[in-house]
Amino acid sequence: MKPRTIVALVAIVLVFAAFWLTRPKHHAPASPEWTATSQFITSADSVQTIATTYSEMPYQRFPADPDAYLRQKAPNEKRAIQTCDPQQRERLLESLSSVLDSEAGSASCFCPHHFVVATKGSQKLVIAICYFCSTMSVDGAIKMNTSITHDSLSTASDAFGIDLTQDLKDAKCPYNDGSEN
Repeated sequence: MKPRTIVALVAIVLVFAAFWLTRPKHHAPASPEWTATSQFITSADSVQTIATTYSEMPYQRFPADPDAYLRQKAPNEKRAIQTCDPQQRERLLESLSSVLDSEAGSASCFCPHHFVVATKGSQKLVIAICYFCSTMSVDGAIKMNTSITHDSLSTASDAFGIDLTQDLKDAKCPYNDGSEN
């Protein structure tokens, strides 16, 4: 091989390597709503994750203090609430990106147990995830409904600070006995 050819090949490899190393860690789906959701979470003043075994969380009118709400409404249910630092936000976005499913289906129920609450000034964004019907809903500053991959509870449990895999394994959605799945 000629030296120029070798130099050209090395340059191409270096450009590709630079692109590969500087790409975003999470790959947002093509959906503009997901891109906006990711940007909102990244730039939010505050991001909390909430995971609970309580099935009646009012996700469309999310409580200002979810811990106080859960202590009052469901004192015996398990819960974990954490405020996310920038690294946790990145891990959360990676986790959520990895479970999004391009094959959007219709939900047979919707009783979410995992939530992301992001605030930016006076705007609020709430992501509610139901692992029974594999659906994620975004409400507030951005609105979106999408499917998530089946069996993705274990993928997201680390990002939410609680592993509900065992707690929800034999649970049934109060709105769907499982016969519609």
